[in-house]
Amino acid sequence: MSELALYPVALFFALSAVHFARSRSRPRAAARYTCCATALLGTSLLVLAPPTVRAVQDAGLPGLPVLVLVIVLGDGLRDGAGAAIGLLALALRAAGPVPEGAGPDPRRVRARLALLGAVWGARLALVALAAPGLDGRGLTVSPDLSARLALAGYSAVGVLHLALCLAALLREVAGRARVAGPGPRGAGLRLLTGALAAGLLWNAWGVDDVVRAVARGAQDGPEDLLG
Repeated sequence: MSELALYPVALFFALSAVHFARSRSRPRAAARYTCCATALLGTSLLVLAPPTVRAVQDAGLPGLPVLVLVIVLGDGLRDGAGAAIGLLALALRAAGPVPEGAGPDPRRVRARLALLGAVWGARLALVALAAPGLDGRGLTVSPDLSARLALAGYSAVGVLHLALCLAALLREVAGRARVAGPGPRGAGLRLLTGALAAGLLWNAWGVDDVVRAVARGAQDGPEDLLG
């Protein structure tokens, strides 16, 4: 039953995305990227929720690779959310202290999008090399060292990319929190700083997937409520 709680969480992210999309007649870059991040993260939760994965299993779709592709799709959506977080950091840096400041440098935006494309390409190549199956709630590969290293690389690329994006946004938000005075805005920035720091620490837990992939050729697949 607790797994079903992922759906209201995903709905919250979806409604947040709608709010950011409609709250301004001329959305700033920061609002657009926040909208993209929340929408992609919410969709990722829907795809990776264990009931969704079980529904694909019960549908009798041909072949185990379909289930693996569902997990890869969910991970790819989460990578996209991470990229939007990185773009949000660029937008905040470009705006400076003025909320309605200029948007980010297009070259930096293209570089971030190119990085996302490289992450997607690398993860697809690594998961193809690993050729994982689905065992219970996680991905498993053959005991061959090459397959285990490929699965570990698949996890490591995702962890490093999200860490880079979260760290970039944390740096910008923490800087604004330091100069913000008392009041709702300062309190909100400090709360967001703490949330981003917690997100970085939780993302670091993904190193456990890397270690497990190397040691045992397995890693977690579907999302859970705590994650």
